[in-house]
Amino acid sequence: MSKKLKLAIFAGHGGVDSGATGEGYREDDLTLDIAKRTTKVLRGAGHTVINNRTSDVNRNISADAKLANKEKVDAVVELHFDAATPTAEGTTGFYCEGSSSSKKLAQCVNDKLDDVFKDRNVKPDTSTRHGRLGILRETNAVATLQEVAFITNKNDMIKYNQRADEVATKIAEGILSYFNEKLPEQNPNRYEGHIVDNVPLLQKMDFKSNPVRMYKSGTEFLVYEHNQYWYKTYINDKLYYMYKSFCDVVGKKDAKGRIKVRIKSAKDLRIPVWNNTKLNSGKIKWYKPGIKLAWYDNKKGYLELWYPSDGWYYTANYFLK
Repeated sequence: MSKKLKLAIFAGHGGVDSGATGEGYREDDLTLDIAKRTTKVLRGAGHTVINNRTSDVNRNISADAKLANKEKVDAVVELHFDAATPTAEGTTGFYCEGSSSSKKLAQCVNDKLDDVFKDRNVKPDTSTRHGRLGILRETNAVATLQEVAFITNKNDMIKYNQRADEVATKIAEGILSYFNEKLPEQNPNRYEGHIVDNVPLLQKMDFKSNPVRMYKSGTEFLVYEHNQYWYKTYINDKLYYMYKSFCDVVGKKDAKGRIKVRIKSAKDLRIPVWNNTKLNSGKIKWYKPGIKLAWYDNKKGYLELWYPSDGWYYTANYFLK
């Protein structure tokens, strides 16, 4: 990123002012949702973002403008959803009449959003029923107000619900394009998913080795004590290993020295992520099944996870899906 920006992403309406309603939605809920998503994208790209609200509270346009001016932001984008007849659809950008910079910003955002919604072009704020839009008139920075889509149009709302993250990305791309900036390219080796609820039976006491099979939560089987961290078991006279932390003992040792164990329930099971590529020592983070994570698979025999405060951590390929 060549330039770090400070941006204001404002959600329209809020609190006692619900804005428009349609298709079972309230505008103030939708504007807050898309503002949060857009903020996440921009912050993820390294930019600073301020918001006028992060919950369903009352807002004041003049107070929002003063906030943007106090923070000396580079641009202000206020997000709304339009309302009209059920057949009206598409996205519209509004700019401050007479401001070429405001018009350019509105066009940049609108040009990205029309990849998702019908293009209704950009229009001066004097064309609205208000005659002028305060957020465009009272802010020092370049500003635009975007009617993302029509809350009263079924197809627009279906598109938004199915593609909300894409819509947020388009808005972010539009804002950045005004400054001749781009979002960082997505690493093709980056994935998102969740922690699994099954654990490996291994040929070696090494999480980088390939599992013989994966046992789901609740699976019971017989094992022998091996050492502090591992059980051993046999299948067709072949020796395999199971990590003790994954198991609960559910029976006493029998005459042959076997112990009945059960893979812990999804509620109690914890999957390890290590701060080293050996996957067997050092600091460990433990995660419940179902927890969502993002990781990189650079085909090194393990998965890589980045934590801004802790650096790189690593786990086995089969623990994330």
